[in-house]
Amino acid sequence: MARRYNLPYRTSNANASNIVDLQAAYETEMATWSAVLGGANLIYHAAGWLEGGLTASYEKLVLDVEILQNMMEFLRPLPFQEDDLGFDAIKSVPAGGHFFGAEHTMSRYTTAFYQPMLSNWQNHGAWEEAGGKDALERPPISGSRPCTITRSR
Repeated sequence: MARRYNLPYRTSNANASNIVDLQAAYETEMATWSAVLGGANLIYHAAGWLEGGLTASYEKLVLDVEILQNMMEFLRPLPFQEDDLGFDAIKSVPAGGHFFGAEHTMSRYTTAFYQPMLSNWQNHGAWEEAGGKDALERPPISGSRPCTITRSR
């Protein structure tokens, strides 16, 4: 009804888990997707809640910020300028070639991808060499950038 009458509406991404675990992560993730895809104007109590809001957790707050940042990155508008689309780069790489060494790729490599605050995207060998720490043991990844996005209705 809120969308029909052009009214703002709020929702929540609550979860029923009692601790910060797999259940807390997947329930929050799925509820956040529902809120985002449903066009919510406000995700109420979006970070740090457990047990449907009966418990708050600093660890869950960090996990939820990572989930929200991923959602904001997903919603970031894509540029559609001719240079962004890379038509000249496409023409310059022969059939069977690759774009890894192309100037167009190299000039965008450090900014084209979302850098997570918490998730570790290393391959298994590099992760193992760095001590094989899980998400609870390792500090946030340095160089991660917070995302901000505005959404108009």
